[in-house]
Amino acid sequence: MYRPQSKQVSVFENENLFRFQGLNPDNDWVRLSRLIPWAELERRYSRTFDSKLGNAGKPARMALGALIIKERYGFSDEDTVQEEESCV
Repeated sequence: MYRPQSKQVSVFENENLFRFQGLNPDNDWVRLSRLIPWAELERRYSRTFDSKLGNAGKPARMALGALIIKERYGFSDEDTVQEEESCV
C-alpha cells in the first residue's frame, strides 16, 4: 500500500522558504535535489505498491534519499538506518 505524498512545497523548491532556512544553494545536496524529477519519481514509485493491504510504504523522497546516501557513503543497509537514527 502506498499513500501519495501531499502537494506541500519543499524548501528546496521555493526560493523564499529556501533563503529563510539559510540553505546554501551551492550545497551538493541542494543541487542534487534540484536535478531529481520528484513528481515523476513519486508517480512511478507509487505504482510499485499494487496491494491495498499492509503498512503503507515510505515516501518516495525518503526511499530515494536513503539509497543515495547509502551509495554515496558506501554504507550497508544497517549503517544507513543507524546513521538516520543518529540524526533524529
